[in-house]
Amino acid sequence: KPGALAARPVTDEMDRGPAATRRGAVLFAAILLVTGPRFVDLDSVARLYAEPFRLLPDPMDRYLHASVSSTFVGHFLGAWSPRRAQALALAVAALAVAAVLAYGHRAIADPEERWTFFRLLALSPLLHLLVFWLGKSDPYLIAPYFVLLLARGPAVAAVLALAMTLAHPEQATVILGAHAVLHRPARGVALAYVGGWVVGIGVEQLYLTQLGMTGSPRALWIAQWGELLVRNNLARPATMLWLSFVWFWIPVLVYVRSRRAGTALALGGLCFAVAAFSADFTRVFTLLALPLTVHVARALARDGGGALAPWLARLLPLAFLQMELALGRAWDNGWAVLLARALGIVVRW
Repeated sequence: KPGALAARPVTDEMDRGPAATRRGAVLFAAILLVTGPRFVDLDSVARLYAEPFRLLPDPMDRYLHASVSSTFVGHFLGAWSPRRAQALALAVAALAVAAVLAYGHRAIADPEERWTFFRLLALSPLLHLLVFWLGKSDPYLIAPYFVLLLARGPAVAAVLALAMTLAHPEQATVILGAHAVLHRPARGVALAYVGGWVVGIGVEQLYLTQLGMTGSPRALWIAQWGELLVRNNLARPATMLWLSFVWFWIPVLVYVRSRRAGTALALGGLCFAVAAFSADFTRVFTLLALPLTVHVARALARDGGGALAPWLARLLPLAFLQMELALGRAWDNGWAVLLARALGIVVRW
């Protein structure tokens, strides 16, 4: 029948849509499995979750108080021991990966374009940092951002901007600003971002005041150690440059070559300069540059991968070989860290 014949291609397209997302989920899960888990700050965050209104005893750890959302989620879920904090870290990392997949599934209708987007995104260090820094507040920042990319109304945008700010005020400021520059939202939505950010900063400062702290604990930490951090990062400038985007430099260079990319380059330079003052350079740069990474991956995916189209399948193994720069050293695999510690080898950080 003509009607049945006309409907069949639509059904086939709909059938292939979930398949592309499932392929993305399998790819992401494989990358996470190969990378292996690495937990950080577990004792400190468990103590913080147990007593959120008591200052951490070690002044070096007090910047953790600035991540308000993860602190109170951990408190209300009872993650008051290192083992429970570990389980919570794994759960929220999985939720962040699910948010990335949900964004691709909802925002990109064409299944081939979606699969291309997932493969391009896999070349970035995003998945590596999610499993390599378990215990940090990164998932509480990443998940709301990918949901923000799907948001349509100002009220939802404001709530998500608030959630990002409560996760990490300093990084949320850069991410929201970069997102606004790249996407040029309507005035009402832009004001919603600002409103959510302002409320988030206010809540954070109110919480810190209850603890007897003022200003930004992270800014104070950077002011104390900033010179040493920059010297550590700049000791290997070529490595620092490469380990910003890592393998995602390949899509970035293709994007820059085929488009007017002055704005994107300026944003990348800003993220690079800010991340230079961090101890974990690649992690911070990847988070700050998240809007730029998604923007580049989406643009190339719309073109079927652009000049990378014939090479995407060959480039994909690189997604399993990510590295990060932290404390002036290159780090690669969480399983290696776990093995070293199991053998009694001291691995700092």
